[in-house]
Amino acid sequence: MRNTIFLLCLLFSFYSCNRQDKNRELPCERLYIVEFNWICPEEFEEFEENESLFRVVGFSELDKSFNLHYVHRATSSYDQYYTSNILIADSLKDKISSIINEYQTDTTFLYNGRGFYDGYPNIIIFQKNNNDFTRIFFHPEFLPQDLLFLYNILYENRQELVWKGQYTELFKIFENIIMTESDAFTPPPPPELRSTIHFTPPIVKKKK
Repeated sequence: MRNTIFLLCLLFSFYSCNRQDKNRELPCERLYIVEFNWICPEEFEEFEENESLFRVVGFSELDKSFNLHYVHRATSSYDQYYTSNILIADSLKDKISSIINEYQTDTTFLYNGRGFYDGYPNIIIFQKNNNDFTRIFFHPEFLPQDLLFLYNILYENRQELVWKGQYTELFKIFENIIMTESDAFTPPPPPELRSTIHFTPPIVKKKK
């Protein structure tokens, strides 16, 4: 009888641990926060005339086990990126999961006023499987508090970076998701250039 009770306690303990670990998994396969923009190819020698104008400025990746990987572009080169791995505290995992569960459909939090917005667009991508994504296009200033919390701890408040290689293939995936799977964000036209040259007609004096 005593052995049976011990065995039941052991099984219950094992079940509780497994259940707790499962609850601490991210409720999607991966979470990405991507900062991106568009550039003029003629400004960079490495670009050819017909190459894409899409550029990833930086991104963070949170996997199912809450391992956070952060990457940011080196300012001096298009294809060199700095990277770091960041530890997510256990106390934050449940909150992150609950926020993800609140956003199951595509949405936007973008500047929609008049004039030119001087800031990079961003996107939060919840990858559910290989072909299923939830997309949230945003400018950070216009996020609700829960998504702003995600943005700050997973991307904005980054730690010291270490140089890493290229991420061209992954950036191409981001481009396909952002450019072809959703029309939520359209790059703004360049601002109009005002001429600084003014023509003053000559004054012709009549002969007396």
